[in-house]
Formats: sequence, C-alpha cells, structure tokens
Amino acid sequence: MGSREFGIECTHDYSGRRMTTYLGIDAGGSGSRWALLRDDAWVASGADGPPIQVAELGIETAAERVVSLLRGVSTPDGAAITTVAVGLAGVGDPDRRAALQDRLAAFDPRITVMEDTISGAASALAQECGVALFAGTGSFAVARGPTGALYRTGGRGCVVSDHGSGYWLVRRAVEVGLQAADGIAPINTLGARLTESFGRSAVWDLGSAMRDESARTIAHHSFVVLHAAAEGDAAATAILDEGADHLARLAHGAARKAGLDAATAPVFLGGGVLHDPDYGLRVRQALARLGGRGAVEPIPLRPEQGAALVARAMARGDAPLAGWSRGTRA
Repeated sequence: MGSREFGIECTHDYSGRRMTTYLGIDAGGSGSRWALLRDDAWVASGADGPPIQVAELGIETAAERVVSLLRGVSTPDGAAITTVAVGLAGVGDPDRRAALQDRLAAFDPRITVMEDTISGAASALAQECGVALFAGTGSFAVARGPTGALYRTGGRGCVVSDHGSGYWLVRRAVEVGLQAADGIAPINTLGARLTESFGRSAVWDLGSAMRDESARTIAHHSFVVLHAAAEGDAAATAILDEGADHLARLAHGAARKAGLDAATAPVFLGGGVLHDPDYGLRVRQALARLGGRGAVEPIPLRPEQGAALVARAMARGDAPLAGWSRGTRA
C-alpha cells in the first residue's frame, strides 16, 4: 500500500521497510530550488520553483507558493518524506516567520520554516567552523563558532544593507552613471549600458526604473556592471572593488562575532554574482588585504541541500544542526 504526502505517491520498498527522505527547499526573490536526501545520498532535485520572498508577497501568498512547490516535488518510489525544512528570504522578523510557520503547519506539521541564511550556512558549515559568504540579490555572511552556534552579518535588506550584492552593484552603477551624465563624475559607459538593459529611453529614466522594479529584477541587471568591468570601464571596476571590500568585511565581521580567528578561518563563497570569476577574485584579494590567509573556496553544496541537511538533523536530533532552524545570533 502506498500513501500520499504533499500530493506525492510514497510506496514501500521490496523489503517492506519505508525509506526515509528529507526535503530541503531554498527560496528567495530569484526563484526556489529543492533537494531530496535519503540517508546520506542525494536522490532528486528541482530548480524551477517560483520566487518566494515573504516580505514582498505576504504570508498567505508565500504559504500558497510553498505548498504548490511541495506538491510538485518529484520523489523516487519508496521515498517517505520525514521532515521538510524551508529556507526563505524575508522571514528574518520573528513574528513574520512564526505566522508563516503556523500557516504551513496547518497544511503539514513536518514543515519547518527558517531563514535562507540558515540553509546557506548549512551548505558550507555542516561539518566545520568557518564563514559562508553569499552575494546574490542580497548579501550576508554567516559564521559557525566553536560551540556550533551561528552568527550573521549583513542581510538586513537592500535599503540599509546587502552591500556588494547584485542589487547593490546595480544601484551604485546607476548612481555613478547619473553623476557622469550630470557632469560631476568621470565619463563612463554605465549609464548608457543600464539605460539599454532596463529598456528605458534616456539615462534620466534610471531613477524611476530603480523605484518601479523589484530588488530581484534590479539585481538581474548586475551582469551589465560585471561585463563593463571586464571590458575595461574604470567606473565599473571601481564599483566591483568597493563591493568586494564590503563583502570581505562582512566575512571578517561574522568570524569575529563567532569567536573565530578572522585571519585563518576558512571562507566559503556562494551566490549568483560570486560565480563571476573576476568578482570572486576581487573578493579573495579583499580578504587578503584584511589579513586573511585561510582557505577561500566555493561553497560545496547548494542552499537547498543545506536545508535538507537541517531537515535530516531535526529528524534525528543531531546537534548542532538540529537547532539551527531557530535562527542565527546577532
């Protein structure tokens, strides 16, 4: 006999033993991904889920999208989903996270909501102390200290934080492009490039573009800044260096909060804009300028895999990951 969970048919294996599978989801403004972990093996994944940014969508719409994503998960025959951990952008506020948790728990009690910073941290720090540094639409760093607790820097929203992120790169480039057009900054190509990329008729329209578009859409245009720097635009190059310095300081700050030696702690790089080789190199150089001499490597797993590791830890009661869903320390 099979059973239906999240709209998925779950059957027994030939021995009659139900196999336990842990589902991790990582969702943000750019989309959502999921991964299924059975014991120690990755058995399935998906990368085409909808954007889910709770602060923008609200509790009800965000919950509906999570439920819709769960119902579309593909699982191999015999996989009984034991625990679901969902890392979400926009649930840093405890009241908002609790409201969403209550809404989803009414759908299925196996779902646990946590900040996307946690799924990101678990993708790098499940086995060791160090720092996970992310720069995508936003930016943040999370460090695992000697006791296993997590400490965060950054990630406070694009208005006051997220320095060095995709959104921040575009905002700075728009600022510099408009200053050049006003004759108060050196001539550069950024204004013209971004005017074309946003589909506007004049550089003066970039301010309204920044007001009209979501942070996710704005961050998408970061490729313009990255390409301009690669082609020798001095203003774009300076912006990348400035962003790299911000990110390096996030990593060192997180290490210090966690009680680590910032000079020797390993740093793991993740997030969309840090996939760019030139920007990633500039971050490595900025870390070295701050005295860092520890290993700097790409994050070994994807955030949805990190969420699945947390789901497994919660089911098994494995410390410290089992407690990470409660959040990072200030």
